Amino acid sequence: MNRKLIAVAVAGAMGLPALAVAQSTVQIYGRIHTEMSFTKQGGVSEDQQGNAGGSNIGFRGTERLANGLNAWFQAESSLNGTIGTNANGLADRNTGIGLQGGFGNVMMGNWDLPMKWVSIAGVKIEDTGLFGVANLIHGGAPTNVNNGAAAGNLDLTSFYRRQNHTFQYWTPNMSGFEGRIAVTNSNEEAAGVNLTPRTWSMGLKYANGPMFVGLGWEKHNDYALSGRDDTGWILTGGYKFGMFDLRALYERKEYESFHATNNAKADAWGLFGNIALGGPHSVQLQYVQAKDTKGNYVGNQASGTATTMVFNGGAGSTGAKQYGIQYTYAFSKRTNVRARYSIIDNEAAARYGLYVAGTQAANAGDRARGFGFALDHRF
Repeated sequence: MNRKLIAVAVAGAMGLPALAVAQSTVQIYGRIHTEMSFTKQGGVSEDQQGNAGGSNIGFRGTERLANGLNAWFQAESSLNGTIGTNANGLADRNTGIGLQGGFGNVMMGNWDLPMKWVSIAGVKIEDTGLFGVANLIHGGAPTNVNNGAAAGNLDLTSFYRRQNHTFQYWTPNMSGFEGRIAVTNSNEEAAGVNLTPRTWSMGLKYANGPMFVGLGWEKHNDYALSGRDDTGWILTGGYKFGMFDLRALYERKEYESFHATNNAKADAWGLFGNIALGGPHSVQLQYVQAKDTKGNYVGNQASGTATTMVFNGGAGSTGAKQYGIQYTYAFSKRTNVRARYSIIDNEAAARYGLYVAGTQAANAGDRARGFGFALDHRF
């Protein structure tokens, strides 16, 4: 059935005027991405079936206004791996309203910040699930309802944020160049706490033909200590030649909000490749390295399933390497099946783990490994 007719039917069932819906373009879209994984981590062997990351359902629409101006909205919600439940509530993913024209785009809502935007499309293979690299690279991939310790958010180490209470401006695409800037507002403050947490984020991207490059920067003001800030930046790039598509990134995270006298730093980089074998067959490869952390850190780290960075004053042995290989068979442009194998080798003091929900946490010096199968369908 035509998606517009579906929207009209839904509106009728809800008692809404069908004419109001028919005046704008409304689309229903989504993704189901479910994985069966078999892992050994923290000395425990487990099998898990769940969301491999990115499963969602959403509604978006556009209304044409005068003088080339468009109003748009999007409301997107998570779907977990069992399909049909969402512990985070409706519209917990990219959700907002904006105005778009020749000047670009202005929007407000809960949305991926520009530093995340620089790396989310066409760079890594996956952020979470068995093949996920968000722990080693970004310090976690938070649910991120709010910002800052004052607002009760535990996802403090991550610079890969979908941020609530955000205002963003996006430039138009100028021969492959695009830019975004975002800032959060005072909704992040908590009563009775002498902190005014605020996030600033910027991203630049150039994509033209087989090449792309991106640069992102982000600052977290007053997350845990007044007057002290955390800063991150990321550089991404890639080039496609023939059957090979090679991509890379480097990210640095610097924390001063979580220790009164000592700053902390964590760097990571990754290489990602896709090899088109012909027809529906392709192979994906990845290598990620989290370098030894520097300095000390006191406070909560990202609340992802496999916690994460260890800080020991720069004594070393806190880094890790992640290897992965995946085979993909594409039934169509929207549906594929994947078989994958992933390993994380921790140094003696490190305890990074596979980003698979429900698995045992990794031990210091652990070699976490797992294989699995995933089904991915977009609609």
